[in-house]
Amino acid sequence: MLSLLVPVILIEGILLSQALSLHWLTATFISLKANLTSTILGCPIAWFLQFATSFLVSIPALFYDNEMLEGLSNLAILASFILPSPELEEKLFWLLPLCGIVGLGPAYLVSVWFEYPFICKQAQEKKINPKSLMYRVNLFSYALLLGVWCLRLALNLLHGVEVNLLSCVFF
Repeated sequence: MLSLLVPVILIEGILLSQALSLHWLTATFISLKANLTSTILGCPIAWFLQFATSFLVSIPALFYDNEMLEGLSNLAILASFILPSPELEEKLFWLLPLCGIVGLGPAYLVSVWFEYPFICKQAQEKKINPKSLMYRVNLFSYALLLGVWCLRLALNLLHGVEVNLLSCVFF
């Protein structure tokens, strides 16, 4: 996902340029500083939020004997700890993209929180609420990230179905 940092910086730079009437290079530089800060400092905080939220989501599974609720609970907790590996991709091809999708929620909120101070001065000069602007700007970049994770999930599911169909036919 780090490879998507460049398109995210460019997209947010263009949007900030339009919203704040800044030169595109100035807006892109602001976006670069904001996104590097939110990536370096925000990732551990987003992980902690995701981890804490996963335990809150898991509480109902303790009281109800429901397999689906238990599965969602396990997914929420697993999303905080899963690391990419070829073995995991082969056996649970749907899990990594789904965990990535789950992780976008906390990351979005942390990104807005870390990035809005970078545009406060320019936004206040234009009488624009900086937090509101960052919510909207990040919405576009996180839509891109969501699209990438959904595409990966769809491709993994198609690949997984293909592998399962082949194994059923030949074995």
